[in-house]
Amino acid sequence: MSDIVESKQNYDKTAASLQNLIQKILEAGEITQDDDNELVDLLTEYDKLYNTITSSIQEQKNKTIRQEIDELKNNKIGATVDDLLNILTENGRKTFIYKDDDNNILIDMKAIPSLVMLVNKFKMIASDGEDESSIVLTPNFIELLSNSDILLKAKNINLEGLVTANGYFKILEDGSIEAVNGKFTDLEVDGLNVSRNLTADSITVRQLNCANLPGSIASDMNVTVDPSATDATNIFANNAKFTSLQNCINNIPKNLNGYTVNITVNSITYENITIKGFNGGTLYILFKANNFGYVFGHNCSSEILLQGTGTTSQTLVSNYKTTGNVNMREGGDTSYNIVQTVPTGATLLLTNFNSNGWGYTTYNGKSGWMSTNTSYMVKEEVYETSGNSTAIQPSELLTQDGKNYAAVFCNCPYVALFDLEVYGKTGNTANYAVGGIRGSYVDLEGIKICGSENGVAAERGGRVFESNTTGKVNGIAQNANCSGTIYIQDGTTINGTISKDNSSQIIYSSSGAVQDTTSDVGTNNNTTTATSTITITSTGADTYRSTTYYNYKQDNTSRQGNYGWGNCNGLWVFGNKFTQLKGKTITKLSVTVNRIQGGIYGNVTATLKMHNYEAIPSGMPSYIDGWNTSITTPINTTKTIEITDAAVLNAISAGTCKGFGVQGPYDSSHYAVFDGNCTITATIQG
Repeated sequence: MSDIVESKQNYDKTAASLQNLIQKILEAGEITQDDDNELVDLLTEYDKLYNTITSSIQEQKNKTIRQEIDELKNNKIGATVDDLLNILTENGRKTFIYKDDDNNILIDMKAIPSLVMLVNKFKMIASDGEDESSIVLTPNFIELLSNSDILLKAKNINLEGLVTANGYFKILEDGSIEAVNGKFTDLEVDGLNVSRNLTADSITVRQLNCANLPGSIASDMNVTVDPSATDATNIFANNAKFTSLQNCINNIPKNLNGYTVNITVNSITYENITIKGFNGGTLYILFKANNFGYVFGHNCSSEILLQGTGTTSQTLVSNYKTTGNVNMREGGDTSYNIVQTVPTGATLLLTNFNSNGWGYTTYNGKSGWMSTNTSYMVKEEVYETSGNSTAIQPSELLTQDGKNYAAVFCNCPYVALFDLEVYGKTGNTANYAVGGIRGSYVDLEGIKICGSENGVAAERGGRVFESNTTGKVNGIAQNANCSGTIYIQDGTTINGTISKDNSSQIIYSSSGAVQDTTSDVGTNNNTTTATSTITITSTGADTYRSTTYYNYKQDNTSRQGNYGWGNCNGLWVFGNKFTQLKGKTITKLSVTVNRIQGGIYGNVTATLKMHNYEAIPSGMPSYIDGWNTSITTPINTTKTIEITDAAVLNAISAGTCKGFGVQGPYDSSHYAVFDGNCTITATIQG
């Protein structure tokens, strides 16, 4: 018995070593030659110990059976065969058991057909077990079950040991469940822990706590944007640096989780900015220089704060110019004495106009009244600008709900613009500088409207609040429509008319809100075409191994090289997402990939190539000739490649490039594994 115990202990140790080795291979995703050799040795030792244990156990059983037979011999029943037959046949009344002429005991099976049927069935169902209480299912019975419809009803069913259905559904020995695929019409769980990907068409939750998951942040973050920066990583992290404001916004997790992301824009940008889909927390953008593009925010529950470094102030230095000699008098009509005659070409600032069109002014050190009714007085306003400012100054406006805007926000509960100049466009009655539409609330504080036909609009339940706004427009300063509301704080407001429909309101004090009289309309002279960005992500990845398996690995990775298991040809696919870029003028492409564990840990150079597949092809993939670039990175590193090559940009715009892949030399030094996530950000002109 001690030999069996020792063999069992060695057997358990070998089984544990074998399990650890298999776990190591699964985590690495590869099996090396050393792994293969160790696996063979462990399996050999495992089989040897198993055979030793089973042989010892069988020998022990045989010894026990012999002892039990000897005990039966020593304790046999003291009765003859005839005595037993009389008992079984009730003294001969039942004839299915009898003796023949040679004293052999016989059973007449025809006399008891139910017993025959039971015996036949039992032979098909079970064979003898180790004792009277055990039943061992035979192959015949298992085959019978597999071809039968079975309805199982029981008050209580106990399953002990491993239960499996084709390997896809398992009840393990400890009672836990493993399943590969499952479909549930209505599932209620007390706790759900997902270690890999969770995909759903729609998820409704009462509370979302996911600070440590992708798509969330766990603290306040600070990043900077500088288009000329040579040390920019363009990867979102605290104190990271980006060369594009839009690319920065695209890389920020959408769930701000109650925290603030501070973006400081240090130099001039030429981008059309879209802020979309942020939840919770605050997105704060500090412009230290102008952005020559529009700003569009929509579908954000987060606060959006846009801060400038202050607006300019304007001073009206003259509003009339003489084209001939004009008299200056002591009073406001021709009955007063002449103070002096002002010559041709003088620029004058007239104030305090009376009802006769006379204004008070000073020229060459003398003050008096001059008439604006003469043809020699021409109105010509001249302003002096002072102070520093940052501006949102797009070359083209963004159209929303029939109006054109420089900055417009849709379905955003709270947006604030501070200390910025916002340039619209003149010449079109649909042009506005700022809009709050479709339920948005837009807070304007210290904002100056420049070069715009109209000022601000609140529509479709949108609201706009103005505090200390300045500027002058050709047409409507405030326009509220379709249940829109505009609130005007006492103090300076935009110079222009006010307009609203019957479903809307504009709330202000006619005595407290005073229109700006020091600014002119001005013009938006920006002709630079701004850019915007479109970001798309891969729907999956795969690798075709062309020399060993002649099939895809099917593990959502993109691989290149050869680590002993075939020549790898990897690719990421994007479905039809590249159609968003078709026909666009693309100026730059940023491709971000993640190298994961597999192969050597140090730097490996992979070769990025184009392909034209929307989904994984059936056979070995081919790549588009004429372009490739290198990706050099160690394990567990995210890498972004900036592409400006016309061959790539034109192929995407033409619709011939629909994705990217990796394919390099087929050797272990070029073996690299990338996960299935590939993100592409295209910079679009116009």
